[in-house]
Amino acid sequence: EFVATQDRFGLGASSYYLGLCLEAIGDHDTAAESYRHAREAFSEINVPGLAMDALAGLVRCAFEQRQIDQACAYADDLWAFLRKEGPHGMEFPLMAYLACGQVFETCGKSEDAKAARKMGYDELMTRAEKISDSSWRKSFLENIPEHRQLLEARDR
Repeated sequence: EFVATQDRFGLGASSYYLGLCLEAIGDHDTAAESYRHAREAFSEINVPGLAMDALAGLVRCAFEQRQIDQACAYADDLWAFLRKEGPHGMEFPLMAYLACGQVFETCGKSEDAKAARKMGYDELMTRAEKISDSSWRKSFLENIPEHRQLLEARDR
């Protein structure tokens, strides 16, 4: 229906969320295809933050498929955006920071890996500080996998 109505945003969003679902069940080939469609749609309508969310999905899928050179190239592009724009316009920037950190470690870019994890941690803490209820803040930090991973990376 999104194709028939030429709704590029709807197509991008549905492709992105389909990619997340496919990635969660381990179907990285099909997830990567969905992320490519999402990135293309978001780029066509000039929504760079969401295009970068889709690129982060491509980073993760390439990494999981052991396509390390491709994962490193995608991560370089994503990292350039994150350094310039920060998380603005992204829905899941913490997942992007984690992906960059993980991939850069494998690519031998330990300084970039450390910087990506630190920026991710700092963004997580900025968001957590906005939660006034301490039990909700604790839940926010400990019960969302990527938040927990950023905390664990800081502790290492």
